[in-house]
Amino acid sequence: MGASRRKLLRNGLIGSFVWVAFCFAYVFATMGIREFLDMPANNFGDFIAGVVAPVVFGWVAAGLLMQARQLEFQSKQLDVQNEQIELQRAELKLQRQELTLQRQEVARLADEAAAQRKAIEANELHARRDVFLAIADLMVKEQNAVVGEMIGWVNRNHFATAWGQFSQGDTDAIMRVAHRELFRHVSRDPSARIGDVRLSENNAVDRFIRNFEFLLNEAEKCDSELRRLFELSSMGTVYAGLCLLTDHPQAFEYRYKMNSLEEVTLGGIRRP
Repeated sequence: MGASRRKLLRNGLIGSFVWVAFCFAYVFATMGIREFLDMPANNFGDFIAGVVAPVVFGWVAAGLLMQARQLEFQSKQLDVQNEQIELQRAELKLQRQELTLQRQEVARLADEAAAQRKAIEANELHARRDVFLAIADLMVKEQNAVVGEMIGWVNRNHFATAWGQFSQGDTDAIMRVAHRELFRHVSRDPSARIGDVRLSENNAVDRFIRNFEFLLNEAEKCDSELRRLFELSSMGTVYAGLCLLTDHPQAFEYRYKMNSLEEVTLGGIRRP
């Protein structure tokens, strides 16, 4: 655009100079310099107007032409800018689509990670439960042996009955007989003994209490429902009775604390 404008300006100056030179050369050739200088003022003005008018018209036309070209150039620039804007708009649309796809991918990966985390947690919980149940099975057997020994020292017949039921598959039999018969006997005779030691002072009682509270704590780590089941079991009732005998605080969270051996003999049922 700059080169075209300079070229038009150069051609206009040359044309103007040639036109003025031609007019004066014509006048001088036809009239002579003296006659031209002696010409009346109105004729001289008409001559100057006749010379200058084509030059002015030419420059006006050149100006309009330059403006037209400039407007055309600006129009092309606007077209180019519009095309660039359209390209930018298309790029932004593609970027938005890519961002949407990325968000969807991130959300999918997050869901997969959450699912994997839940699966891992479930597997860990399942493994912990399996380990706990294996340990609990051994400890429950030990607890049954301890309580069976207590029943045997108090009443051999009750021990034989409980053991017979236990041998036939009733795994709760020893604990059930214990809270029904053992604590009924102790409530009648607070000085009941196992050998030479009072029942309330026997090491087996302390071991039973500590083992049961260990089971409760480990069950809570796996599943609160497991702890609740242990607390509500016959073993939990025997534990409450032994806590009453030794003034040991009952560690129940899902079962009310028993206040008397009578409640224990009734299996934890309170009389109104």
